[in-house]
Amino acid sequence: MNLVEQLLKIDKGEIEVPKTVKKMYCKKLKQTLEFECVAVDAEKASEIQSNSIELANSEISEMKLFELKVFTILAGCKELKSKELREHFGAPTSVELIKLILTGGEIDELYNTINDLSAYKEVEEKDIKN
Repeated sequence: MNLVEQLLKIDKGEIEVPKTVKKMYCKKLKQTLEFECVAVDAEKASEIQSNSIELANSEISEMKLFELKVFTILAGCKELKSKELREHFGAPTSVELIKLILTGGEIDELYNTINDLSAYKEVEEKDIKN
């Protein structure tokens, strides 16, 4: 069966964005929180990556890793964009909110969780049959 035939057998309603709930102890808040995370679509991920790179003379002159991580988190953990949360914590932007409530390691952990959801994973034939 070719690719077209395979895809035509799939109902559009069966398409779903990979998601998970990441439970993480947040040191600054002194409690465990549950972050609802979803995969970031390829176009948005590319946009975030492009905006995190500065070019000079057609070469990468700077890679803004913090921006890459934080904007990926905001794309994958949409609750952190909440106006209500920003107002509650007195953060003018969602980026400032993340800086206020999360440590660098916690930012890395959420970023990695979202990247894992968005990444390609090789599936073994025995997993497909089950």
